[in-house]
Amino acid sequence: MKRKMGLRILGTAMAFALLVPGLARAADPGLTVLTFLKLGAGARPAALGDAYVAVVQDASATYWNPAGLLGIEHSDALGAHNEWIQDLRHEFATVATRRGRHAVGVSFIGLYTDDIESRDDTGQFIGHFGFSNTSFAGS
Repeated sequence: MKRKMGLRILGTAMAFALLVPGLARAADPGLTVLTFLKLGAGARPAALGDAYVAVVQDASATYWNPAGLLGIEHSDALGAHNEWIQDLRHEFATVATRRGRHAVGVSFIGLYTDDIESRDDTGQFIGHFGFSNTSFAGS
């Protein structure tokens, strides 16, 4: 009886976890969260059109596919900096190491900018604003 109850609770929790994000997205499609994590990381993956999940064997595996960390010989580090329009900056830094059958890595992703002009509905200047998004990950 306890096992049936546990399975029922687990099934309900899984259905809730799968359905709620879709409902939140449908409620207001103009607002999204954490989209900066979709920008990709590294020059080689960008050159391959972000089709890098299956071939990654360097420290950027902390972003693309953590199983790729086992392709590292000993230790690896990677840093990337991109500047886009409106002084938008994207940073990616990662360090990974492999010891025998085990590998570990940590990474940082940041997207930030300063001094974007803010205007009201009529186009009048209101002031300046900036933003930043950061993510730390471990694999």
